[in-house]
Amino acid sequence: MRRSFIGDIVNAYLDEEPLDRLVDTCFVFPNKRACTFFHQAMSQAMQARGLRGFHPESCTIVDLVTRSVDTVHADRLESIFILYCVYRRIQLEHYEASDKNTVQAPDVDFNSFQRWADVLMSDINEVDMQLVDPAELFHNIEAVREISSNYLTENQAEAILRHWGDPRLPGEVSEFWNHVVHPSGDGRRGSKASAGFIKLWQVLFEVYTRFRETLREKGLHYMGMAYREICETLPDREASDLPCRRYVFVGFNMLSRAEQRIFAILRDKPTPDGEPLADFYWDTASPAFADEGNPAVRFLREYAREFPSLHDCPGESLPFPEIHIVGVPSRIGQAKYIGDTIAGLFPGVATGAAPDPERMLDTAVVLPDENMALPVLRAIPADIKPVNLTMGYRLRNSSVGSLVSDVVGMQLRARRSRSGEPVFFHKDVIKVLSHPFVRLAAGVAAGEATMHINLGRVYNVTREFFTRTDRYSRLLPLFDFIDDRNDTTAVLDYLTSILRWVLDAMPDATLALRAMSDPDQNTEETDPETTVGDDEVEPLPDGPTPQIPARPSPLVIDTALVLKYLDAIDHLRRLTATYLAPKGAYMADTTVFHLVERLVAGETVSFEGRPLEGLQIMGVLEARVIDFGNLFIPSMNEQIFPRRHFPKTFIPNVLRQAYGMLTTEHQEASYAYYFYRLVQRARRVWMLYCSHADDKSTGEP
Repeated sequence: MRRSFIGDIVNAYLDEEPLDRLVDTCFVFPNKRACTFFHQAMSQAMQARGLRGFHPESCTIVDLVTRSVDTVHADRLESIFILYCVYRRIQLEHYEASDKNTVQAPDVDFNSFQRWADVLMSDINEVDMQLVDPAELFHNIEAVREISSNYLTENQAEAILRHWGDPRLPGEVSEFWNHVVHPSGDGRRGSKASAGFIKLWQVLFEVYTRFRETLREKGLHYMGMAYREICETLPDREASDLPCRRYVFVGFNMLSRAEQRIFAILRDKPTPDGEPLADFYWDTASPAFADEGNPAVRFLREYAREFPSLHDCPGESLPFPEIHIVGVPSRIGQAKYIGDTIAGLFPGVATGAAPDPERMLDTAVVLPDENMALPVLRAIPADIKPVNLTMGYRLRNSSVGSLVSDVVGMQLRARRSRSGEPVFFHKDVIKVLSHPFVRLAAGVAAGEATMHINLGRVYNVTREFFTRTDRYSRLLPLFDFIDDRNDTTAVLDYLTSILRWVLDAMPDATLALRAMSDPDQNTEETDPETTVGDDEVEPLPDGPTPQIPARPSPLVIDTALVLKYLDAIDHLRRLTATYLAPKGAYMADTTVFHLVERLVAGETVSFEGRPLEGLQIMGVLEARVIDFGNLFIPSMNEQIFPRRHFPKTFIPNVLRQAYGMLTTEHQEASYAYYFYRLVQRARRVWMLYCSHADDKSTGEP
C-alpha cells in the first residue's frame, strides 16, 4: 500500500520529535478535511509505535488567522448590504459638495449595485490578500479608466462613422462604471444630470477605506482584511506570546502574498529555546513535477526554496498510477459507469457481504462539476454504504433554485385582466406545475391541471382556476398574486410559504432537520489560497453545515437545500429591514423578486460528511492533501476541469500583473497542481469525459 503524504509527515515528526513536544505543535492545513485525516494518521502511527498521549493541535490557515483577530467574518449577504450603504453615502457626500444647480440629487439603484457587488468585494479582498497598496492601485485604475473613456459627442461620432465607414471609436466605458447612479426620480442613463456626477472609479479608494472602517465598527471582517491585519500585527508579537511552540504548514501550493508574509514572519521570529517557530512541507512527489516547464510546480519550487522543511520526508518521485480514460456521451452515463465500476470493486456486496471498510475509505469520487453530485449518488448501488458527500453546492444549481426561478418568472409576467382578476401566462404555469418538487407535493393535481390547460387551450390562467376542485386547491399556495413586486415583506412571505409547502411534502424532512441541528458539525471553509478562480464555499448564516446521513438519498440533500434557502430568505429579511428600509433604498426598473433570486441563488451550501467512514464523494478543493487508492474523476472535459471561466474582476489585467495579483496564469497553474497531486499516490484512476457536444459540454473525441 502506498504511503500518504500526511502519513509521511506524521512519521517524520514521531521519529524526530519527542511526543511531549508535539503537544505544543500546531499542524496547519489548507482545509478541514485534511485535519481529520491527519489525526487518523497520527492515531495509527502512535498505535503502531505503542505510544500513548495527546495529539498535536491542527487547524486550517483560515482558523489560524481568524483566531488572531478580534473581529468575526462577515457573511456575503451582509457584506453586500454594508458595501451598498457605504457607496451610497459617499455619493451623497460628493453631491453635497458639488454645484447643486447643475447636478440633480443622485440615488444609487440597489438592484443594479448588487449585480456587481460580488466582483467589487472580490477585488477588495484580493487587494488585501496580495498586500497591494490600495491608494496607488486605485489611483492607477482611475487613470486607466479615464484614458479609456469615450469623450466624443454624438456629432463627432457620426462624422467618424461617415468618414471611415465603420465605428472606429474607443470602447465605451464598461456598464459597471455608469449604471449605478441615477438622479432622483429619473432612471434614465446618460442624462445630463447623471453624466456630470462622480464616476465609481473615481471613489474606489474611498469606498475601500470606508468599507473597512464600517466593518471594523461592526466587529466584522472579510478574509483579506483579517490577513492584512495579521501581517501588520504579527511582527510585534513575541514567540512566547503565541499559543503554540511551532506551526507546521502542510500541503499548500498557491500562496497569496499575505500568506507568504505570515510564513516568513514565523520562520524568522526568534524563540526562547532557539528552535524554529515554523516548519513547511510541500508535496512534489508526482513524476509530472520533474518537468521544469510544468506550470503546476513553478511556484512550488520557489516556495520550497524559501520555506524549507526541518525533517526529511520520503519525497521520491512516484510512478503514475494505472489510468483508465473513458468517454461517455452524457453526464448520467458517466454517473452510471462510476456506479457499475464501484460495484465491481466490492463484488461480495451483491451477495450480502459487507464491503471492506479500508477499501471503502480508500475509494473516492472527486467532482470538478458539482452538478454531478446527485446523479452519482443515485448511481452508486444501495448496498454500498456508508457514502459520504463533502462539497460546496450552489443554491442556483439546486432543484429549489430552479423552482424559485420558475416562480419568479411566472410572477414577473403575471398581470391583472381588464376585470381586475389576476392572470398568469399559461407556459409559466405549466413550467411551475412540471417542476419535480411540485410533482412531489401534489403530483396528481399538477398533472390534471396541466392536461386541463393544454386540452382547453387556456392562454391566461386565473387563480380561480385552482379553486375548481379540492384537488386543484392544493396548488393554490403557488399562485398567490403579488400586486406590489417591490413590497419586500409580501414577496419574502410568498416565497417562504412556497418553500414550506414543498418542505411539508418531503418525507425525509425530519431526517434532514435532525442532521442540520447536530451541533457537533465542522464546516469546510474557503481557503483564501484557493480564490484563484474558485467559487467560495461559505456556509449560510444562522445555521450549522448539514451533515449528510450514512446513506444520503438525493431527496435528503434536496430537503437540506430547501431548508438552507429558507434560512437565506430569513437572513435577507433581517438585512433589508436593517440596511434598506430605514434608508429608503432606491430600486429602479426591477422588483424584490429579482433581488431575492440574484442574492440568495449566489449562496453556497457546504455539505459535511463523515470523512473516516465509507466511500467519499467530494469536490476538488475538499480533496487537497488527501490520498486515495481508487479514484474516479468525471467531467474531465475541457473548460470544466480546469474550470471554464476565469474570475470576474474590475482591475485591468495589466495592473494585476504589475502589482503581482492573481491572473489566469495562476489559476491554470493551481488547477494543474490540483490534478497531478490528486492522482500521484493513487493505484487506479478512472477519468471520465462527456463525448457528446451540446450546450453544456464541449464534447471530446
